[in-house]
This record gives sequence, C-alpha cells and structure tokens, in this order.
Amino acid sequence: MSLFIFFLTTVAMANVAETSPNPFASAKATLKADGTTDSLEFFTGDEKAVKFEMSFEPQGALPTGEFNFVLVQVDSDRLIERYFGVLNDKGLMGDKRADDGVYSRKVQFKERKSRVLSFAIFYDKGEKPIHKGDVIPENLLIPVNQELAVPLTANVKGRPSFLEVIASIWNRFWEKPQAKKE
Repeated sequence: MSLFIFFLTTVAMANVAETSPNPFASAKATLKADGTTDSLEFFTGDEKAVKFEMSFEPQGALPTGEFNFVLVQVDSDRLIERYFGVLNDKGLMGDKRADDGVYSRKVQFKERKSRVLSFAIFYDKGEKPIHKGDVIPENLLIPVNQELAVPLTANVKGRPSFLEVIASIWNRFWEKPQAKKE
C-alpha cells in the first residue's frame, strides 16, 4: 500500500509544472534581440553576438520564491531545439543594470546552415527539469510580443557569391522602371 502511495505522490509531483497556472499568462511581455523586435539576419559561418532582452508589465502578483526566465530556440510545435540559459536582471551576462526590470542575456551564434531560428521564453520554478527535445508546457510559456504578427526570429542565410552580388547590383541599377498603369 505504501508503495502505491509513493507512486501516486511521485506522479503528482511530476505533473505540478504541467498543471499549475502561469502567473505571466496575462503579462505584456516584450522580447528584443539587439534592441529590436524585428527578425535578425546574419550569414552562415559568421560569429554573431546577440543580446536578448525581455521586459514585462505584470498583471497581478508575481510568484513567490525562486524562479527564472529561460531563453530557448524552439520549432513550430514549441519543441526545444537549443537551450541558451537564464535571462537575468543582476547586471551580469549582458544585462546592463541590476534590478531595472529588464532581463537580459548575451548569446553567441555561429550557424553552419541556412535556416530560420525561433525563440521563446519560459519561466522555470525548478520543479521539473526541461531539456532539449522537450515541449514547453503552455502554462510555463511567457507570451511575448503578442501585439506583433510574428514571433522573434533570426534568418540565417548563406553568404552570396561574388557573382550574385554583382548581379544584384546590376539589376538594381539597370532594370527598366515598370510603367505605371492608370
């Protein structure tokens, strides 16, 4: 009997993170990369340092106890592809000022292939570890940039060849202007 109660307690504790309400669900959160909410663009093979900043207006009481805001790269199903670490407001790791309400982190990129990277923030109370390959539970996801039509992304492109650059310049200057239709 006690083994059965232990099993039920373990299952209940494992599901706490999936069933507890999200205290940040109604917060107006903004996630910026290098000071903008627009998509970033950089080339494969380039080393790129990106500063991520999240600020939010809480709509109610903040949770008590320890919690962190975690920056991850996700796919369209909220599956974690890469874990970048905790955003902080302590004046460390890219954060300019401590306790200013802006949570920040600097991340170094050097991508090998062209693709679009999507970013998400979730809050972590340390109840259940979340790893690469896990799906972020909806109740832990911080809804950022809700007023924008697209989430924050980075478009990693292959570097154009010399001939592609010349063709682009040629087309820009030597194309015939389109006749206006009345």
